[in-house]
Amino acid sequence: MDTKVILDYLTALEANNDRDWYHAHKEERQAANACFEELLQALILRIGEFDPGVLPWPPKELTFKLVRDTRFSKDKSPYNPAFRAHISAKGKDRDHSFGHGKFETLATLIVSIILIIVGANLMSGGIKSIINVLNGGIIPKPGYIAAAAAVISIAAKEILYRVTAKVGKEANSPAVIANAWHHRSDALSSIGSLAGISGAILLGDKWTILDPIASCIISVAIIIVGVKMAIPNLAELLEASLPEEMEEEIVRIALSVDGVNDIHDLKTRRNGISVIIDAHIVVDPQMTVTQAHEIATQAEDRIREKFGQQTQVSTHIEPDKTSR
Repeated sequence: MDTKVILDYLTALEANNDRDWYHAHKEERQAANACFEELLQALILRIGEFDPGVLPWPPKELTFKLVRDTRFSKDKSPYNPAFRAHISAKGKDRDHSFGHGKFETLATLIVSIILIIVGANLMSGGIKSIINVLNGGIIPKPGYIAAAAAVISIAAKEILYRVTAKVGKEANSPAVIANAWHHRSDALSSIGSLAGISGAILLGDKWTILDPIASCIISVAIIIVGVKMAIPNLAELLEASLPEEMEEEIVRIALSVDGVNDIHDLKTRRNGISVIIDAHIVVDPQMTVTQAHEIATQAEDRIREKFGQQTQVSTHIEPDKTSR
């Protein structure tokens, strides 16, 4: 095991961090990766002395790819100049081979349903108050303290919405963005209250009905937001395919690799913030298995460069029957 091979390759990769250099130095990468796996195997054996649970795992099953997810990073270099691994008795989680992305999808759907329920309750309360007034009932006239409290609530909830939404977009997390909308729903309901309170204070007791009317209008907006959030997440849980334009982009990227004659049987789906792609790649039937595998690997790497390192790509090689 020569750790200098690892350090020399990673130093060179850091200085020449681009796709052309990466593919041109495949042999150096393979040699460095082999040394890293030897080092990893030695670590597994030492850790296994007090935690036998790590011993069954081969190093290859515990390492991560060098390709980086650059979508939310100022550094757009495509490769991470560091070999990384995760050593544990569970490995990369045998029970969830595709990761845990669906948990986030489920969480987002739950928040969406909560928004719909909040909107429905707000509408129900507003309708009851309106019916009460039409039947001769009286809604107590609010004071200035109630108006001030509504203003503070609107400001606080809107700030929470903007901060949470910003974090959600940076992390590309639908669940966090959904939680942000939960804050905004509170702000919207407070706007309805402020409208009713202001109307009652400025126009007199006869206009206290403005409060439940405004609540009903705001409740519709909250329900619409909840439904719009719920539909795509429900589709994801039902394994809906990626949008057509994304699939066309995947085909275009694969066909841009020299040696790929065609691509078909493309199957795609979303898994939380990542995507899962299965496809059949057609190559020259005279190629060796090694050559065909290298072409498929290049296609997979380019797809990950476009859609992020967490993208799970599985390709099946087929011979081009028209080339025979």
